[in-house]
Amino acid sequence: MKKILIVDNEPTTQDELTTTFRKEGFEVATLPNGQNFIGTIREILPDLIILDIQLGKQDGLQLCKELKSIQDLKHIPVIIVYASVKLRTSSTVEHGAECTMVRPFEISYLTEKVRELTSKT
Repeated sequence: MKKILIVDNEPTTQDELTTTFRKEGFEVATLPNGQNFIGTIREILPDLIILDIQLGKQDGLQLCKELKSIQDLKHIPVIIVYASVKLRTSSTVEHGAECTMVRPFEISYLTEKVRELTSKT
């Protein structure tokens, strides 16, 4: 079973995505913020990470960049989620994310991207 880590500080979003991906046959873990981000990844070894850009005091782009700088973890695909188009930045690819999404998005499109990216891991 493929594992997804959802890092989002909005409980409603976490619940919605958790329910969706469990129904799709994925194992799902969540983090409400970026605290112990790398430690959690090492512990659960997800096949994909859905990472919110705004995590309170932490920046999702910086967390992605940190992850991609670690040799044995950089292979894990990351989907970065933005709350609005205004927040979307062109530096996402520089930070190593494989994909970006802007809310609101079609959950079917996100599911399709997750399936596509996890089929490569």
